[in-house]
Amino acid sequence: MNRTRFATMLFTFALVTAFAAAASAMPSVGTLEISGGYAKSSLNAAAPFSTDSPKGGMTFGGGYFRSIAPKMSWGMEVSYDNLGSMKWNDGTDDHTTSIHMLRVSPELRMNFGAPVGPSFCAQAGAGYYSVSLKDEDTTASTNLTASDGKFGFNLGAGVGFPVTFSVTSTGGTPTGSVTVSDGTQSCAASVAAGSCTLTLTAAGTHTLTATYAGDGNFTGSTSAGEAHEVDAAAASQLIFTGQPSNTQAGAPIAPPVAVAAQDAFGNVVTNFTGSVTLSITSGTGTPLAALSGTNPVSAVGGVASFSDLSIDLPSILIPYRLDAAASGLAVATSAPFDITAIP
Repeated sequence: MNRTRFATMLFTFALVTAFAAAASAMPSVGTLEISGGYAKSSLNAAAPFSTDSPKGGMTFGGGYFRSIAPKMSWGMEVSYDNLGSMKWNDGTDDHTTSIHMLRVSPELRMNFGAPVGPSFCAQAGAGYYSVSLKDEDTTASTNLTASDGKFGFNLGAGVGFPVTFSVTSTGGTPTGSVTVSDGTQSCAASVAAGSCTLTLTAAGTHTLTATYAGDGNFTGSTSAGEAHEVDAAAASQLIFTGQPSNTQAGAPIAPPVAVAAQDAFGNVVTNFTGSVTLSITSGTGTPLAALSGTNPVSAVGGVASFSDLSIDLPSILIPYRLDAAASGLAVATSAPFDITAIP
């Protein structure tokens, strides 16, 4: 932990109980004292780190005093003061800490009790204080690491993976919660837990960040982004990514009709190389019409492209639709389109 040390002059007023002859009527008498009571101090302008004064607290010490007049003495005291809490600033952040001081100060006392024995007195003096303040830094730093739990492979979409985070501060141990997110999906856990399980459904590269919400003592913070790659899950369905367009009977349908293999989350499964077959959807178009062209087509990068399809008969009452099928995958049906007669 960082420590800030400074020394300053303070004015002290204390009500003490002294077990000695605090102020004898004889000016030549010297006494040793042990005292305790309440001390109130205020820092002056020589304390650049202070933003307010100590609140006051208990004091305990002892010293040597000589009487200089009836009911009055002066001398030197060494005492330990617990002045409660004080706010201060290190030039960047505000802090609050308790103040424990070892005080050495010359003092002038007025005695309100008997010349000898237990007595009550008021003391005032200017002293040199050496103050050590512990830097209770309220700034928290958040770090993030993500792991699939596998070596050399990216997990597929929809599979949870552990994300490890840490929140640290030089001023103590932060508490509260941390949220890990790619901007769309997230998981959360306590600082003490140190990790949560994140499930991403979109294939591709994600940038993950961990955000600490802060607590009563520490400010929130966000980690640097960390890249994480997610692959598509297993192919489960087909979808027309290039719909058939209106054209003349016998002419190639352009642009090419395209069909992609997707996982359950709508990601194109780029490693799918299966064969895709197109057919005219039953009950659409003109009865006895024939679909011609290269068919079926093997997918490349998860997409099957049909560049030379044609239909020989125009649609009269009902538009055509096409069905796409592949082994083990759900059938897809295209949007409706018309085939016109040759002028």
